[in-house]
Amino acid sequence: PKQFLLLAVNDLQSILDAAREGISIIGSDMARLLSRDGIALCFDFACDDGISAQEIDLKETRFARDFDPILSKCTCLACRPRMTEKKPSFTRAYIHHLIQAKEMLAEILLYTHNLHQLLLLFRQLSKAAALDDGKEDKDRLETICRKIEQSLA
Repeated sequence: PKQFLLLAVNDLQSILDAAREGISIIGSDMARLLSRDGIALCFDFACDDGISAQEIDLKETRFARDFDPILSKCTCLACRPRMTEKKPSFTRAYIHHLIQAKEMLAEILLYTHNLHQLLLLFRQLSKAAALDDGKEDKDRLETICRKIEQSLA
């Protein structure tokens, strides 16, 4: 099968549209751009509705005393618990503090998290496209895209 490439896709809607159109290679700087703005992507592929998605702006003051990880089920370096304790490696409050202090570590942690989340998204989109391959109605891919769009609306 022929591979199609699309570069400079920096918003979630464009990624979903590209996947719907059958583009198999999507280049994006979205993880870095969101990280620079203090925003964390959060996808939950195991929720009751199948998928939920949201963007969390960790610059907001409500996160100053939030001692949860960015996303509780995430296994990225920024979210997963430390080996010695059951606490998250880095809390929303700590990342909020780093953002306010303009520390580079905030952007690094958010970039690690956002990149991990995008990789999970691309894995889900790729798996759905492979399962739909050759079928006239592409139900799985369309369902994933629609649920992500609904949860972000």
